[in-house]
Amino acid sequence: VPIAWSGFLAYFFVMVSGICFLYTKNLKFDRIGLASAEIGTIFTALVLITGPIWATPIWGQPWVWEPRLITTLVLFLVYIGYFILRNVGLYRQRVALVCAIIGIIAFINIPIIFASVNFWAAEIQSHPQLGMNKQPSGILNPFLFSLLSFTSLMIFMLLLKIEVLKKKDIFALTVNGDSMIDACIADGDMVLMEPITDSYSLRNGTIVSAMVPGLGTTLKYFVKRGGKIFLEAANPAYEPIELNLE
Repeated sequence: VPIAWSGFLAYFFVMVSGICFLYTKNLKFDRIGLASAEIGTIFTALVLITGPIWATPIWGQPWVWEPRLITTLVLFLVYIGYFILRNVGLYRQRVALVCAIIGIIAFINIPIIFASVNFWAAEIQSHPQLGMNKQPSGILNPFLFSLLSFTSLMIFMLLLKIEVLKKKDIFALTVNGDSMIDACIADGDMVLMEPITDSYSLRNGTIVSAMVPGLGTTLKYFVKRGGKIFLEAANPAYEPIELNLE
């Protein structure tokens, strides 16, 4: 149960980050969603692996097609599809959008898993009914300790994975030219960049790398002025570039 709880909590983070991404279009929430999905799926896989180990002496067989196991397996398979989708070659923003929607929809299955003991008759279920609070302290206390331990482990793994994904998003560009010389960025320098989803998340004065028709990739200051957006050089010899985002 503590392993399952930790996995489902991670999937809750997937849903929340998906909602936040749909609202803000900030790739930070996509990283959180992906990290949570990976950790949640690891814990769910452990549930499906360790379950048959203790089930064999109890049930006499490793697997029984009963409601809670079936709904958990369905959730696991949905996230296998989630990861396959992330590797089909779609560009980053489209993948983030689709996966955010899948993560939100997939979470609907988790309340079904918990409530499955009430949806179907008790005689067709092999899992015990809800009621850990009625257990004696000799069982309840170790259960609570295990629950806290696995939850802490899940959160630690999640934070670590988010940092790994953040670094994975960073890419390097080699500067060609002197348009940013007053920003101490000279010809031949290498700059590290992090992708963004849209211009609305940028602040004035942020240095960006942008694809400009006719110019290719250029490194400039991002400037909003008079309802318009410009790419401005850190060198007075270069004219500002006005962007048309329509």
